[in-house]
Amino acid sequence: MKFQIASPSHYFTDLRLPWSRHLNEWPEEYFVEVARGIHRNVVKFISHRDQVYALKELATPIAQKEYRVLRELEELGLPVVEPVGLVTHRDENVGAAQKDRNDDAMSMENRGLLITNYMVGALPYRIIIQQGFPKSRCTRCWMPWLSC
Repeated sequence: MKFQIASPSHYFTDLRLPWSRHLNEWPEEYFVEVARGIHRNVVKFISHRDQVYALKELATPIAQKEYRVLRELEELGLPVVEPVGLVTHRDENVGAAQKDRNDDAMSMENRGLLITNYMVGALPYRIIIQQGFPKSRCTRCWMPWLSC
């Protein structure tokens, strides 16, 4: 398992959490309910030390790209959710029986887990783009998202 942490001050990766399992298979007691939008990927929220974090499970290359773009946008001072970390290579100690139980064919090796701070009132990129944000007004930093 590989953990990338954006800043040492954000280090919260409790190794007792079931990082090598699908997010949908984690026990419900780990999660907290928050206001949220529609997601095409599995997104859950966890509380740690009075902070709420979003955990988003998606294909590793997409998770890596989203993590990188969020960090770049943050460095530019743009208002984005704060990237906290990325977990990849999540297939350690997962037996064949567990892999067979999963509904989809993507192995845990190919699933990343993007961790961000929960931001009250955040707008998903989908909403911004759907509501007529013209490509001509996009800055260079938005271009990676438009190709998704």
